[in-house]
Parts: sequence; C-alpha cells; structure tokens
Amino acid sequence: MIRPMPPEVLAQLYGQPVQVYQNLNNGQWSVKHRDHPVFHLTECHLSRVTLKVSAKGRAQVRAQNCRQVHAYAHGYLSPAPASAAMVGASYNPHNDVPAFYLRATKQPVYTATAASFGSDKKMYLQL
Repeated sequence: MIRPMPPEVLAQLYGQPVQVYQNLNNGQWSVKHRDHPVFHLTECHLSRVTLKVSAKGRAQVRAQNCRQVHAYAHGYLSPAPASAAMVGASYNPHNDVPAFYLRATKQPVYTATAASFGSDKKMYLQL
C-alpha cells in the first residue's frame, strides 16, 4: 500500500523524471519514480512531457475489455502549473485514436511543454 506523501518528501522529487497515470481504483493520479509507484495525488504538474501508449497493452485492453495501466505521461515533476493557456487532453483505449488526444478536436498529441493533472480527474496540456 502506498502511504500519503509528506510535503517535504514530495518537494525532493521536484525536477525528477516521473510517470503519471490515472488510477481507476482510487480516482487519483498515481506517480511512478524509477519504475516504482511512489504516491497518489489529487493533482500534480509536469514539465517537458512525453505522452506514451503501449500498443500491446492497448490491444490487450480492447480485446479482453480489462483494465490495465498502459498509458503514461512522462515528464519532470513540477510544484506549480504552467502559467500559459492549457488545453484539455484525454486518452481512451476504446476510441479510434491510438494515442492521447486533444479533447476538443480528437487530434493526437505526443509531447507537451507542460501538463497539469487536476482534481477534476482531467488532464490539461500546454503545447
């Protein structure tokens, strides 16, 4: 079980590379550091973001209608959201788009300057 992250420990991870994914069991954002889940947050922010979807994992989810983590945002943990305008983005393995996409246009997106993962369970990108 992952314990709540004390603020002073979280501050030590700022600027470190992490992976973020939506935890469908607890409704929070799970954060992995060095391939180990380290904590859950209601909101978090990344800089220099790469959005990745495992094609094999996506195919398995679609074929078996199961839930498994296969899509991540890779980036550097940041203490504050980006100051520029952000656009909504999402990922759904059952859509025709095999990648993360902009919610307004369904246009695939693979990188972003920054990302915010909100307490509203939505992802926002600064392109």
